[in-house]
Amino acid sequence: KNSVAYRHHVLRDFDPTVIDAFQSFIEEREERLREYTLHYEYVIGGVLYALMTRSAVDDSIESQLFLDALRRSDLDLTDASEADLSHYLSDYSEEQLKGISNNAKGIYHELMWVEAYNAENTETQAELYGSPNHPGADVSIFDITTGEEVTRYQLKATNNVTYINEHHER
Repeated sequence: KNSVAYRHHVLRDFDPTVIDAFQSFIEEREERLREYTLHYEYVIGGVLYALMTRSAVDDSIESQLFLDALRRSDLDLTDASEADLSHYLSDYSEEQLKGISNNAKGIYHELMWVEAYNAENTETQAELYGSPNHPGADVSIFDITTGEEVTRYQLKATNNVTYINEHHER
């Protein structure tokens, strides 16, 4: 008798309890992703605008990470100052700047991911490989006690499933 009542209770309450909670989780996650998408576009646009107009870039972690992404995008920019980056960008056409921006956006995504991972993990830490074109992976996760690599990740800053699938096929 109790098992029948329990099954009835589980089936009746499963939908509103579990399914609704999961739906709420999905909606909250989608909202956070929309906010992140808007936010990173504002950061990239703001930093590029500041560099193109030779204005000061703010000291926020996001803006500084995008400057680091620009520096990682070209070996000649590794130690570039903001003034050097401004001069570098002034040499390119609007179309070329879109390509530079897209490349740096991917690197920025990697840098943001590493920042977030390291803020949330204490036993392992993430770091980018020295070269932005490291074969097979962008990020190494290592054990902070032993220093040994635990795993690697290849990150893609896209919502395009076809692009991701094509990458995995290569």
